[in-house]
Amino acid sequence: GQDRLAEAIALAEQAISADPADPRGYAIMCKALDWDNRPEEAIPRCLEAIEADPNFAESYGYLAEASADVKRWAQAQEYGQHAVELDPNSVDARRDYAYSLWTVGLYREAIQQMESAVALHPNLLYLQFELAALYRAEDNAPAAISVYDRIRSQDPANVRAYLELCTTYFGEREDVYAQDYCEQAMELDPNYQPAYRQGGQVYYTRRNYESAIEAFEMCACLAGGGDCDHNPETPETSGTGQYPVQCWYLRGLAYYYLARCDVAVPVLVDSLFLTSEESIKAIAYEGLRLCQESGEGFDWP
Repeated sequence: GQDRLAEAIALAEQAISADPADPRGYAIMCKALDWDNRPEEAIPRCLEAIEADPNFAESYGYLAEASADVKRWAQAQEYGQHAVELDPNSVDARRDYAYSLWTVGLYREAIQQMESAVALHPNLLYLQFELAALYRAEDNAPAAISVYDRIRSQDPANVRAYLELCTTYFGEREDVYAQDYCEQAMELDPNYQPAYRQGGQVYYTRRNYESAIEAFEMCACLAGGGDCDHNPETPETSGTGQYPVQCWYLRGLAYYYLARCDVAVPVLVDSLFLTSEESIKAIAYEGLRLCQESGEGFDWP
C-alpha cells in the first residue's frame, strides 16, 4: 500500500544521493511515483535513468508504463518494445511492455509478453494475476481459471485467488462454482471484504436473499470497522474505508424481496450517497418506489 510506496520513494532518494551515476535509483523513483498515481512526475525520473545509462532496460519499461498512464499510447509501446529488445530476459521489461499493449486493447500481444514474464519468474504471483486478468479481458475464462488454480497450488491460502475464481465463474454464469469459491474465500479470511461483496452478489442472483443480506451486512461492517463477526474471541477490525455500493443497494433490494421495507428503505437511501452511477441510482430509486407501493408500514427517512 501507501506505506510501501513511501518507503520505495525514500530508498530511491537514498540511492540517487549515494550514486548519482547509477540509473537504478532514478528508475525505482520513476516506478514508485507512477504507482503512487503521479505519472507526470515519474516520467522525468525515468528520463534521468536513461541519461545515466541508455542501456538499462528497466528504465524504458517503467517509462512505458508511466507513458501509458498519461495516455501517450504510441510512445508507451515504443519504450516497452525497446526495453524488451535491450533485455529480453528482464521480467519488468516484459511486464511493462505488456501493460502498454493492454491499455490499448492489444490483448493477444500483451498476453504473449506477460506469458514470457511469468515463464522468466514463475513465483511472482502478481504477474500471474495480471496474466489471468488479460485472459479475462480476452474472454478466455478457461485460461484465466487455470492460472488461478496454478496460483492456489503455489499458495494454497491465497484468498485473492479464490475470490477471482468466484468472480470469473460468476461472469460465466456458473453460479454454483462461484458460490463455492466465494465461501472458501470467506472461510480463509473472515475479514476479507471483497469476498463478502462478491459472495453477496452470487447469493442475490441465486435468490438466496437471507445469505445475501448476511454477506452484504458483513461487507458493510468491514467498511466501517468493529466486531463484525460478533465474536468476542476475535479482535475488532479497524475498517477498510471502502464502501462498495453493491453492499447497500442489493442488500436493500434483498430486504424488499423478504417484505422488510422497514429495513430496505434506509439502506436504499444510503446507497444513493455511495455512487455517482446513474444506472445504480435508478435501481435504488426503483426499490424505493416498490416499497412505497407495497403497502407495508414503515417510516420514510
